[in-house]
Amino acid sequence: MLAVDYLARFEKYVIFSDLPGENIPVETGIRFFFPVPVKPGSYVFLGTDAEWHRLIKEGSLIPGASYLISAANNSHSLIPSEFKGKINVIFLDLPVREILSRTEFTMSTEADPFRERPLAAFFKSVSVQPLERETAESWKENFLYPVGEYIACIVVRPETALRKKAEIMELSSLLRSFFPKINLFQNRQEWIIIWTQDHYGTDDIDLSYEAFSEFLTEHRLNAGISYVAALLGNFYTLYLTASTSLSLGTKMGIIPRVKRIYTFSQFEPLYLVHLCEKSYSTMHNGTPFYYMAHPDIVRIFLYDQEHGTDLLDTLYTYLLNDSSLQKTAALMYMHRNTVYNKLTKIEHILNFHISDIPDNSIFIMSYMIIKYYIAYMNRELT
Repeated sequence: MLAVDYLARFEKYVIFSDLPGENIPVETGIRFFFPVPVKPGSYVFLGTDAEWHRLIKEGSLIPGASYLISAANNSHSLIPSEFKGKINVIFLDLPVREILSRTEFTMSTEADPFRERPLAAFFKSVSVQPLERETAESWKENFLYPVGEYIACIVVRPETALRKKAEIMELSSLLRSFFPKINLFQNRQEWIIIWTQDHYGTDDIDLSYEAFSEFLTEHRLNAGISYVAALLGNFYTLYLTASTSLSLGTKMGIIPRVKRIYTFSQFEPLYLVHLCEKSYSTMHNGTPFYYMAHPDIVRIFLYDQEHGTDLLDTLYTYLLNDSSLQKTAALMYMHRNTVYNKLTKIEHILNFHISDIPDNSIFIMSYMIIKYYIAYMNRELT
């Protein structure tokens, strides 16, 4: 398509343009900014202003290419002098998905433009059985980016199902921008990230959880994160723990330590409850699974059901956070005195002081069993 014709298509949304090339070959498809192709060519790229700045900073602009950039009115940047006259640039006051939806042209027809196929094939392989170290290591040669000695799995899902291809493609681009030079691929309505680092972690990976939480909140996403491991061949186990932690936390409404990030380090006990339930009914002749919970936890739950209160959630959060009124109040968005009054009510129901609970872990696990039975299994106490 002639560059002037494409410019006319978006005339009222154009913030800035520089079109030394006569054509924008959108007929062959549009690519997102990342990953940057290895070979030069007359590509057409679509991305955000922030990604444009990153391309400039990394020196990754391609002579002969055309760039369609989603930007606010006051945020466009000038073209680097060394690329003046060598690239087409159009800044548009439209979101990425809107730019894509306003044109009849599709994303790039180049086979596997994001080079996800090797990652998807690897994932399928490890989902069948663990791979020997040598076999797993050979897969690394096909990955787009290098993999360090230690890995973790991050699973990202949208709050609600995405129905438009443009939305899915935009989210892929945003994730690639947030995780530069990290291997990731789409798997149905989720994105699987092979996080890599060169040192062993404990409960947390080497990631800014605050920045990731802000990103997830902005784009209405949730994420699950596994432990760090040293064996790529066991990646499917990392995936299961990250994926199930995310499912359990969101479905059961349990507040994560960091907003929208459901870590296996927090949800491991609940994951064990999940695994336990799978064999419970067989071993206990069909007895309801909630019988595994401590009777006092059942009593508080039944009181909540009858009176429309949230005493059990309050007790769980309190015990989980080292019996701290301040932490409990902050996590539950309550005043400190409100938490205190709820705990006093719980003591009245139980007829003993919370400080007299012999083992907090039993009550915490019992809470998880009850919540799992009600929210995840969708059953009622009988």
